[in-house]
Amino acid sequence: MLKHKKIMKRIPEALILLALVFILPSCGESKNKGFGGKYASLHSGTFTVHCEESLSEVMDRVFVMYDSVYTDANQTIKLSTARTGMEHLLAGETDIFISAREYLKDEDSLMKAYKVEPHVIMNIAEDALVFYTRNDFPYDTVYAEDLKVLMKDGTKKYKDYYPAVGSEPEFVITDHYSSEYANLKELVAEGETLKRPLKTFANIDLVRNYVRENKNKIGVGYLAQIIHDNTLKPLMISFLDSTGRYRYPHAVHQTNILRRYYPYIVTYRAYMLEDLRQTAWWFGKFVSEEKYITRHYLDYGIVPVYAKFKLIEED
Repeated sequence: MLKHKKIMKRIPEALILLALVFILPSCGESKNKGFGGKYASLHSGTFTVHCEESLSEVMDRVFVMYDSVYTDANQTIKLSTARTGMEHLLAGETDIFISAREYLKDEDSLMKAYKVEPHVIMNIAEDALVFYTRNDFPYDTVYAEDLKVLMKDGTKKYKDYYPAVGSEPEFVITDHYSSEYANLKELVAEGETLKRPLKTFANIDLVRNYVRENKNKIGVGYLAQIIHDNTLKPLMISFLDSTGRYRYPHAVHQTNILRRYYPYIVTYRAYMLEDLRQTAWWFGKFVSEEKYITRHYLDYGIVPVYAKFKLIEED
């Protein structure tokens, strides 16, 4: 088993920063910007959006921008857990559900049992599931294979792999209704039951505060949740890629998400209740494809799906 015991200094982002030259799709030209013109009449209806709370810090501004452009549309935004939002979607009680996870196995089975067709999904942006700590945590890197064992085998100890931590660290995450919990299970534990004891909280603020205020804690969340917080650091992760090639740890950054130099990549998705070209459907197109919205995702620090990138390595 490959080991990474040595304490590594964080790689300055400037050393790995790539110039992002992107070409974004034009979504129409009109006095109302974006999806105006012949589709303007489709932005005057009423619809409901459930958005999981874990994505709210990224998506809040998107909702405000939509509201400011399409003043005749009446959108009701409800924040919820990923589990609750999906339940409302499957029950036909929301027009759109925005989440960072796929269907869970029981949801997929339920849909098949009741012959519910998979929903139309509009991909929005890519983010990273990260393991983050206070800046005084003694390690900057971790090996994905070690994380897999730690999550799948409740008897293994983190300090056995990384002894400089001293006492055993506590892993902290939002509760089992969240997409973070689902993605930890699917991406890190390969779909198996999580046997590692985890401390859970109801929302991301509680998780971040607990990690900030207590030594030797490892938070699990999304890069977007900590990217603007200089008191917390995401651990760089070495891993074996799909070809079995060993990838050295790289800074957790949007360029390395794009280059696939990070193992745990998640996609923000808009699940549509109906595949009808009505107000809710065009709202989904707005949050995923509109030019200045994709610029917002890029500026925030994640990777918009509807953009073409040319990566230019700096000298």
